[in-house]
Amino acid sequence: MPTYQSAENTITLQFGDNWSYTPVAYPNVKAINETLSGGPELGIGQDPFIAVEIIYSTSPAIEVGTNPLKRTFGNILVEFYTKEDSGSLQNRINLDHLAALFEYKTIEDISFRDITVMRSGVKNGWYITPAMVRFYFYR
Repeated sequence: MPTYQSAENTITLQFGDNWSYTPVAYPNVKAINETLSGGPELGIGQDPFIAVEIIYSTSPAIEVGTNPLKRTFGNILVEFYTKEDSGSLQNRINLDHLAALFEYKTIEDISFRDITVMRSGVKNGWYITPAMVRFYFYR
């Protein structure tokens, strides 16, 4: 059965092994764009990128007793970044890539559900489209 750590590893590996469309930034990791000469930090350059964070919510017990079983729910928060005034098409294309990677799939005993796309906005010169992929696993 997955743990918090193994779930995060599975999700991170899924991006690492299958996401080649943009650089990926993770929380509390210096996000360097290795695709550009000199490798500036993401957000400093002009190229689109995504920021990924795993958020856990509730873990209700579905079986109690000597070996309780919990269903742990979470979301993958993905923020798609393109430069301001460059349109929204690239973010929509990358949303399709995200759907192909996770939506309604089961990977390493983690069941991924639908994607919720939230309202886009502009911040610090970037057009950002946030989306969340719901998932759950038993532990």
